[in-house]
Amino acid sequence: MSLRKIRPGSQTARPVARQPVGRLLGASLYRPWFDEVATTALTEWLFPMSRAWAAAVAAEGEVARFRQALPELGRLSSLDQIVARVHERKLQHDVAAANWRAAMFAANEPGQRELKRLERQRRLAAFRLAAERRRFLPALWAAAIPPVNWRIASLADLEARHGARLTAGADAFAPPRPMPAVARSHAIERKDLRVYWLNLPAPALSPPCWAKVYEPLAVPNPPTVVFLHGIGVEMDIWPQTRDVANMLAQQGLRVIQHEGLWHGRRCEAGWFGGEQVLATAPLGLLDYMQATVMEAAILTAWARGQGGGPVGIGGISLGALSAQKALSVAAALPAAARPDAALLIAPGGGLRRIALESALTVRIGLPQALARHGWRPSDLERWLPLVDPVAAPTLDPSRIVVAMGTVDHIAHYDDARRVIQDWGVPPGNVRLARKGHFSVSLDAAWLEPSARRLAAILRQTG
Repeated sequence: MSLRKIRPGSQTARPVARQPVGRLLGASLYRPWFDEVATTALTEWLFPMSRAWAAAVAAEGEVARFRQALPELGRLSSLDQIVARVHERKLQHDVAAANWRAAMFAANEPGQRELKRLERQRRLAAFRLAAERRRFLPALWAAAIPPVNWRIASLADLEARHGARLTAGADAFAPPRPMPAVARSHAIERKDLRVYWLNLPAPALSPPCWAKVYEPLAVPNPPTVVFLHGIGVEMDIWPQTRDVANMLAQQGLRVIQHEGLWHGRRCEAGWFGGEQVLATAPLGLLDYMQATVMEAAILTAWARGQGGGPVGIGGISLGALSAQKALSVAAALPAAARPDAALLIAPGGGLRRIALESALTVRIGLPQALARHGWRPSDLERWLPLVDPVAAPTLDPSRIVVAMGTVDHIAHYDDARRVIQDWGVPPGNVRLARKGHFSVSLDAAWLEPSARRLAAILRQTG
């Protein structure tokens, strides 16, 4: 659901959350019952449709390949047309993305009108491709489509990939030295924002890292926040991601919106955004956390090099857990890569309960999938130090801002609250409401005071 009211042709319209009608919507919609509806919609509708869609994208127009990947849908009517349509949209998207990249990173700027035209085409192509998921809606009644394509990792897989990192302590998340070069695109200027993109080699896992930057035009050398999204969030097709970025930018902050591993343009063929994190668990979550923390450190150092202004880190859901981990290992990072403040929205407490007891992971069957592949709950304990925020941050806790729902059964409020209390975050920096995980994450009007608090802390940083 979008919280942003867009006038025709406008890209900088004021978020509806800041208007009276928006506040009314937030007060009525984002209540605990909303989370049950959202969880059901994700696990029983969106994930299965996305699984079928991802298989269709990977089939590249060949129905036989699609049937091999999802034999449950072999008798779906109009299957030939659906697979062909998805392939057509994928080709259109690839052309639009290639044209966009060639112009955005060209040696000479093509001009604002051309850049805006190519950005509109790219965004429209991405939306149209993603919208092909709807063609698999009738299949939900015809067959049981798995919510994710389970590829659970073995203990040997984890040992080979991450075993050595267990003895590295905080250095397990240290970015490469020297830092990789960050390529910056040309900028699109809107009414009050400058928007551009960053691209850099991934320090841990390919494909390359991407980030979108929102920069207020009226603030010279603004403070920065590197912001990390939640699992499954796609920046090109989820309006809520732009709502949060604009909300922070309106506080005078430069916002670097990181695109996580296996999401968006970093999504590998045959998967939908974020699926690999869950499907290859627990390896996928360890991979994601390592890549995200290292990339956030690189982006933080890059932002500090743009003029020396303070840099914070923030995140929602899995992004908040990643930010927590980044804070807990910051002492081992280069000074330029250490955050000056943090904003944690719907944070978590640790891997074990999220994997085995979260309302989301239970509904998609992750605990059962782990058990089928020989994982016992005790087997997860060895790997918790590579995910959980086990060490208190060296950052002054008064510089950490938190927004949580007290009935969050996905990230588990009680676990997250315990971490925040152990860290010594002042109660005045913690915003609570009787909301669930999605109720907190989507209610931009309710989150706005936390954004103001973060901005104030960063502006006070010397």
